[in-house]
Amino acid sequence: PAATAEPAERSAGGMQQPHLNQVAPEPGEELAEFQVVMDLLESPDFQGAPATYKGQVRRLEMIEEKGLPPLQVISARKLAELGRIPRSTEGHAVKALDEVKKYGSDKTVNGRSRVILVFFSHRWKRPNWCRPDSCEHEGQDLDWGSDERKKAGEDGWVCGDPDDSAHTKAKALIEWAKYCQFASEVM
Repeated sequence: PAATAEPAERSAGGMQQPHLNQVAPEPGEELAEFQVVMDLLESPDFQGAPATYKGQVRRLEMIEEKGLPPLQVISARKLAELGRIPRSTEGHAVKALDEVKKYGSDKTVNGRSRVILVFFSHRWKRPNWCRPDSCEHEGQDLDWGSDERKKAGEDGWVCGDPDDSAHTKAKALIEWAKYCQFASEVM
């Protein structure tokens, strides 16, 4: 079958998340979006928002006011329920602003948000290709959008996974979240 263009997903930072059959962005498009992000992060309004519930809400609103995609999150609860790191296309991510507003502020501790947003960066354990019958093989590292990568998709290869088959990263994140929950309860 012929490759088709799919709209790019947006990550928490607003950068495009490529799909197997995605058409590459126009030259300069990602650079312009990156500059909007940098300008926002360096702005006195963003940096000066207090470390409170109201400040967290304000920062998240500023992201959308700049025309950037909203920050998306996966809750520790959802991660524990799944037992693995989900792909962005599975629909488990929710708007961070909605979550922050849903849980509100902690009235006992200077109005801080009851939601703690944490960014974890990592390298994918299985970054690109594996045959459906042997997914521990990492295979070639093919560029997103390349003809070779499109052909591999047409031939039945599947996209990579951020974790190993034992879900080691997901388990570590789940345990870390449990520790944070415990620590916040005893403080």
